[in-house]
Amino acid sequence: MFERKLFSNIRRQTPFKEILVSQGRYIVSFQPDHFSLRRVFGIASYSLAVRCNKEMDEIKSVALRLLQGRKGMFKIETNRADKSFPLNSLEINRELGSFLENNCLCLVVDLRNPTFVFSVEINQQGVFMFTETIPCFGGVPTGVEGSVALLLDGEASVLAGLLVMKRGCDIFPVRVGCEAENISFLQQFSPAPLHSLSFIDFPSLQQWLFHKKINFLVNGQTFSNFVSNNLIISQLRPLVAYNKIAIQEQLTEYHKAANFQSI
Repeated sequence: MFERKLFSNIRRQTPFKEILVSQGRYIVSFQPDHFSLRRVFGIASYSLAVRCNKEMDEIKSVALRLLQGRKGMFKIETNRADKSFPLNSLEINRELGSFLENNCLCLVVDLRNPTFVFSVEINQQGVFMFTETIPCFGGVPTGVEGSVALLLDGEASVLAGLLVMKRGCDIFPVRVGCEAENISFLQQFSPAPLHSLSFIDFPSLQQWLFHKKINFLVNGQTFSNFVSNNLIISQLRPLVAYNKIAIQEQLTEYHKAANFQSI
């Protein structure tokens, strides 16, 4: 379920439509808009890699081209998922590291304090090499844990919505007492279309929740601003232990992802 939903969400939220799943890895062709992957919950990280054939001479040649002009201390980390490859991970590290050190005058192998790590992954699809890993938000693919309503009321409630989507829930944004808020920011992280609904009062909202058979309402209340709304429904408060600084810090990270900014 996790893998199927993540596969579907990547296709719905990013330009990547052709996805190959191999031994726990999702392999896609390069797209300039690769930062959109950061908006997909369930992805812990991704890397921009170069692929080559499973021949040691070709691995050395491609690695040498990738590291031309690089300076500093480095180490090799190999994940040999394809056990048919004749060398094991330690042997690959040793042979490739020695080759690069001898052919790149500005590079020195340092296993304890490297300036950067050169990663090599060998699986059924080939050899993938990269030097950087771009962190994402992780969590669980949105949509694997059912649906909840999100009571919109300022920035904190937006973060609360993001956190429950990260835990696998689809959200229904609702608002009580005034016009619906702009939900375009939340939409960037949701694989399903979002539509904000406004209600005159809380009894009207509760009637709608019963009608839709939605059993949970999420809000952005913290311990310092807790207010009872007298709704007869289970309410989730993911920010209950947060302060304003923590809320702003996390929202900043999500805004970077929404604006395709590097980290």
